[in-house]
Amino acid sequence: MYCPNCGAENLDDARFCRKCGSKLKIERKTTYKTTVDETVNTQQTSQNSNDGSKKWIYIGCCCLSLIILWIVGTLGV
Repeated sequence: MYCPNCGAENLDDARFCRKCGSKLKIERKTTYKTTVDETVNTQQTSQNSNDGSKKWIYIGCCCLSLIILWIVGTLGV
C-alpha cells in the first residue's frame, strides 16, 4: 500500500505511513467462503432428487416385467 500523501510504500495492514505519519485508508476485501456443510447439503439435495427418479424407473421396470410374465402365462408359451 502506498501513502496518498508522500507516496511511500507501507505494509498492507499499516494504519499510518512509516515515512510521514499520515493516516492510511484501509482497504477491506470482502471474500465469500463456502462452508463444507453448505457444499454437502447442496450435493445431498441433488442426490435426493436423482434417487426419486431412479425409484420410478425401478418401479416401471418391475411393472413391465410382471405384465410380460402375465402375457406369457396366459398364452401358455
